[in-house]
Amino acid sequence: MFGFDHIDPERILLDQEINLMIGVDIIRIDRFESITIADYHWWQRVYTAKEWNYAFSKPLPKQHLAGFFAAKEAFLKSSDVSIGLVYRLIEVCHTKTGRPWLRVLVWPHPEVYVSISHEQNFAIAVVTVAEKTK
Repeated sequence: MFGFDHIDPERILLDQEINLMIGVDIIRIDRFESITIADYHWWQRVYTAKEWNYAFSKPLPKQHLAGFFAAKEAFLKSSDVSIGLVYRLIEVCHTKTGRPWLRVLVWPHPEVYVSISHEQNFAIAVVTVAEKTK
């Protein structure tokens, strides 16, 4: 029907044992309202220079700063990684097409996926971490 009729979901699950961990975070964008590009010295423990420059290259940087923060929180909720409050070790990057992805500087894990969205007063991020158990 949708092109998936040849896939047997039971076989996929039997061939691989995967722990799928999910984290979600939502944050009010107005918490980032007063931040200016000159404030980086106060925020460098949270954001990398790459994230900061990306956010401030956009018309509404507060939306991107909020989304990045939500993504970092969602990652911490989805994983067993304990990096304290050093959010800068979790970096939101973007593909050439603009799709976000996470680089975790202390935990090079290839199976981390992120989705970030913002609407009016809120930014939300969902992170999934897939770990093969075998």
